[in-house]
Amino acid sequence: MFNGITLKAFNIFCCCCALFLLSACNTLPKTELVPVHVNQITDAKAWEVRGKILIKTADDKHSTNLYWRHTATSEQLALTTMLGTSVLNLESTPFGAKLTMDGKDYQSKNPEALLLRMTGWSIPVSLLPSWITGQTQQAEHLTRDGQGRPRQLTKIIDGVKWQLTYSRWQTLNGIELPKLLTLSRPNLSLKIQLNQWQALAVQGSK
Repeated sequence: MFNGITLKAFNIFCCCCALFLLSACNTLPKTELVPVHVNQITDAKAWEVRGKILIKTADDKHSTNLYWRHTATSEQLALTTMLGTSVLNLESTPFGAKLTMDGKDYQSKNPEALLLRMTGWSIPVSLLPSWITGQTQQAEHLTRDGQGRPRQLTKIIDGVKWQLTYSRWQTLNGIELPKLLTLSRPNLSLKIQLNQWQALAVQGSK
């Protein structure tokens, strides 16, 4: 049915189509998010938070600024020094994750595995958005303070016991949120201070 030249051209065409589709599938369309007001934290389908984080390991500790942008389909975690120098930038979507450090990009399908491989920090990245906003329904064991807010929880992840302690709370943009929390496991501790929080929504949506 095909002569040699036509078959070769057809194969090249198929390869080009496959590459185009692969590229398209790994890229989510950009949406413009704008600040919005919500009445409770569960109404915020997207948000961004700024603060500070102190990461302690058995051998070292790092204190940096923290920026986290969360949406229904993506996460962006950026750590910078007090002078504004980038320490790392971790972006993830359902298609995979990209970590930028020292001007180089590293990729993986799993953001937690990628962060562990490049930094040595074993952190439950997928749970952090809920935990840092005080949403703790999936805890193995949870205690609450006198106002019904989460005070301390423990959760077993891949056989490792994590403990999360909420030390202080605050009201930001009308929403009650943690001010200071500590997440720890053997040989690793994260102390997170939240200074700013903003709910986001797609521009033009109600």
